[in-house]
Amino acid sequence: MTAVGKPMVFNSLLFPAFLAAALLARYSPMRWEWRKLALLALSYGFYACWIPAHLILLLALTGYVQFIALQMGSAASPTRRSWLLTAGVVGSLCPLLFYKYALFLSSTFVRMIGGAESGQLSLLGTLLLPVGISFYTFEAISYLVDVFRSEGRGRASLLDFALFLAFFPRMVAGPIMRASAFVPQCLQPTPCAPSLLVTGSRLLILGLFEKIVLADWLFAPTADRVFQLSANHDLWSTWTGVIAFAFQIFFDFAGYSTAAVGVARMLGFDLPLNFNSPYAAANFSEFWKRWHISLSSWLRDYVYIPLGGNRGGRWRTHLNLTATMLIGGLWHGAALRFIAWGGLHGLLLVAQREVPARLTVSRPGPVRTVAATLLVFLCVCLTWVFFRATSLGHALTLCQAMMGLGSGESTLPGLLQWGTLALASVCLACHWLSRHESIDEVFNRWPASARVGALGAMVMIMLLSPDDNRTFIYFQF
Repeated sequence: MTAVGKPMVFNSLLFPAFLAAALLARYSPMRWEWRKLALLALSYGFYACWIPAHLILLLALTGYVQFIALQMGSAASPTRRSWLLTAGVVGSLCPLLFYKYALFLSSTFVRMIGGAESGQLSLLGTLLLPVGISFYTFEAISYLVDVFRSEGRGRASLLDFALFLAFFPRMVAGPIMRASAFVPQCLQPTPCAPSLLVTGSRLLILGLFEKIVLADWLFAPTADRVFQLSANHDLWSTWTGVIAFAFQIFFDFAGYSTAAVGVARMLGFDLPLNFNSPYAAANFSEFWKRWHISLSSWLRDYVYIPLGGNRGGRWRTHLNLTATMLIGGLWHGAALRFIAWGGLHGLLLVAQREVPARLTVSRPGPVRTVAATLLVFLCVCLTWVFFRATSLGHALTLCQAMMGLGSGESTLPGLLQWGTLALASVCLACHWLSRHESIDEVFNRWPASARVGALGAMVMIMLLSPDDNRTFIYFQF
């Protein structure tokens, strides 16, 4: 049996002490190289709290990728560099493919040939997925590709590359970062400034508030009630539950990303924006420019563009879009429902390109833009059914209910249903009003007394909220 430890998460009681140790290491009077070593050791300790044995995998991947990068830097011919890149990408993907997709592919093959499930397949099902493996695998691949494209000139030192892959604020659930953006920050330390600690701590508080209060306390119970397998829901109850999940997953994931940016800022590092009011998008391509920005930009740069992007004509562009979104769905998990989720987003992106110009909001008025935004939001909610459901069949049953074809009765109390929809409407309006501003910009427009009061209220509400002990949804990816 694999030993499983107590996870170190931002909302755990141990994290404040861990963060204090990281701050002491970061701003100690030691040489910068020693401080980076201390941060790396703390990051490995942070990761090992889950399953210590999985740290070996991270160390092996770090050494392997850096070795390939060194070899590409010294390779004399483009052909050799191409073979090294292929070896590096395939080798980086092997652990991810084994842990995440071996059971799915094996069981699918067995069902196709009409065989029975063996003990070996059952054993595969007991393997625990290394936390964050999808994130740091994509980061390792982007590093190799960037080194290949720069003919070895963008290579980092082993210490800086190791810290890049293992940096604890973002390694287990992103945002997915590029070495070209992180490694330069490792070369010289950012001077300690009170503003970094102040703005970083308020982002940490805001992120935890989004996770603990909005995602876990207010939206998750409604979503859980509707997505349970035993219930047969009516149209309005199903839509309420799906909308609740749309905001649950947003506040869960955006809350983690916001907290990660805040913790990194306190340590003097700048992480990229990962969410930007995604439910204010007026079309589907805009949604993916606002939702999980680091993943969508990674898929664009390392999948869509290498496939040919929009350079091969209309139908080739549609194929490239669909293939990219299918890969994005598979990245989230080895299940037909994730493939369906990615495929639906691919079809929506294709449909957007095929819509006649007179039906788009290329010359938007306020009414048309709001209507387009609501339509995009409802379509995205429909795709979330496949993301949250336990199986493809379960998702299709819920979709039937959302179209009024179910046979169930109302399963949500009226107060819960209307309260959830009212809260969702407020959150949707906040997305709309802040669609052109970052969180920092919104906060900075407030008077200092209002900022302090709001943050204090958030802390008090978090302390009074029920302790549901829900893990971050994206830890499973």
